[in-house]
Amino acid sequence: MFRWLVVILLVLVFIRGWNQWFSAKGSSLTPIRDDQEGSSQKAVGESRPSVTVYLPENFPSDLPVYPEAQFQGKNETGLDSGFVTFWVNSPPQQITKYYEEALEKNGWVVEAQSHDENGSSFSVSKDDVASTVGIRMAGGKTLLSITFGPE
Repeated sequence: MFRWLVVILLVLVFIRGWNQWFSAKGSSLTPIRDDQEGSSQKAVGESRPSVTVYLPENFPSDLPVYPEAQFQGKNETGLDSGFVTFWVNSPPQQITKYYEEALEKNGWVVEAQSHDENGSSFSVSKDDVASTVGIRMAGGKTLLSITFGPE
């Protein structure tokens, strides 16, 4: 049941991200975790004022975020669950390789994965937390979406 919820959320994130891409096209936001408050990682927006973006408070601390990811949106869908979307200028294959290595390095168990020419997805788990990482080409950029919640 939870896996279907994750799939539905992932589809909604892709649709939401695609629609918002046109309105956020000029912005460049760098995600930082809430525990990095005061960090110097602030964003510089080309068409908007500079904004500091925080990952959801309940975002797993060892769930990797691609280094060049530009924040798109977030939503905490429950006390222990939520999703985050990013735009990335790197090709899906490069991001996929990063996640193959980073997830294993951080101790996440890959439960399922799929790959095609437009991207990849990983269903992973660790310590009663499940997550889906979606990587997909959209509008000349790569959309990265991460959902997380209890297993």
